[in-house]
Amino acid sequence: MLYGVDGIHGHANVPGATVFPHFLGLGAAGDADLVRRVARATTAEIAATGVYWNFSPNLDVPKDMRWGASTNRSVPTPSW
Repeated sequence: MLYGVDGIHGHANVPGATVFPHFLGLGAAGDADLVRRVARATTAEIAATGVYWNFSPNLDVPKDMRWGASTNRSVPTPSW
């Protein structure tokens, strides 16, 4: 069986796991080391539950405001 989780900013489906801010907030902090530490902590918590496939990292570059959650993503040159 192939099993993965969508835990790009924490393993939120597990009681007691740490859930971090979304990447937009982490990126706004301007601290690359913080993002690395968040990724390592998330990796450790997901691996501790026996899951070794996380849907992360991801890159979303919306080109159209009609796409879902476009306001939660960063774009090269915002035009809206």
